Amino acid sequence: MSMGMNMVPPAAVSLPFKPLADAKGLLDDSAKTCQHILYLLAKVDQ
Repeated sequence: MSMGMNMVPPAAVSLPFKPLADAKGLLDDSAKTCQHILYLLAKVDQ
């Protein structure tokens, strides 16, 4: 049961204190992920 508690991401814990900063971090992460996916797709197409 304690293993499940370790799965909670730090962002979820700090969310109430700085939601804007966390939201920006999530947007930055998703943008990087999107760029990475596009890069991989471009590699596959070659």
